[in-house]
Amino acid sequence: RVMLLLPNGATWLRAWWGVTLLEAVVVPANPNLRGILLSDICELVDPTAIVAEEAEAQLLPGSHAGLRVGPAELTAPDVDEIADLDPPPAPWDIHCMLMTSGTTGPSKASLTTHAYVIGFLDWYLDDCDLGPDDVFQADMPWFHLSSFGPAVQMMRVGGTIALRTKPEMASYWTTAKEDRKKRRVGKECRSRWSP
Repeated sequence: RVMLLLPNGATWLRAWWGVTLLEAVVVPANPNLRGILLSDICELVDPTAIVAEEAEAQLLPGSHAGLRVGPAELTAPDVDEIADLDPPPAPWDIHCMLMTSGTTGPSKASLTTHAYVIGFLDWYLDDCDLGPDDVFQADMPWFHLSSFGPAVQMMRVGGTIALRTKPEMASYWTTAKEDRKKRRVGKECRSRWSP
């Protein structure tokens, strides 16, 4: 189990892809967790590694701080093509552990299979018609499958991901309305980078 304690972005995608290729279980976690909430999730998940930026790593409980892998340590192999997994993951194998929000008590881990993730991604392809000409505005937190799923789908079909590190909720709908006037929304929608 490899916990991703990262904000949305290229580093998150690189870590997710690497963990997947290692055939490990991905545990995307809210990078804004603090104190007992972070400690409880670390204890529940019992990760073998935690990919985190320095700021988030400083907040890790002492017993888990030594498990940190910094994004600078994630390097792409110097190869043109990555070999297929042999054997490939079985549909019933666990792909990720998704954490509940903790609104009804301590967070719980939902074990999510490869079959469920692929079915979810196929829905984006088949029913939402997301394809290579589309741009997905990725600003909702990727520790939710409904948020990182479309980003993975864009990688799958060769589409574009317009990254925003977080939604600006105070101006979200105003921005959406302004963007609708300037850009098509839906098929071939365009978004802007907002660091």
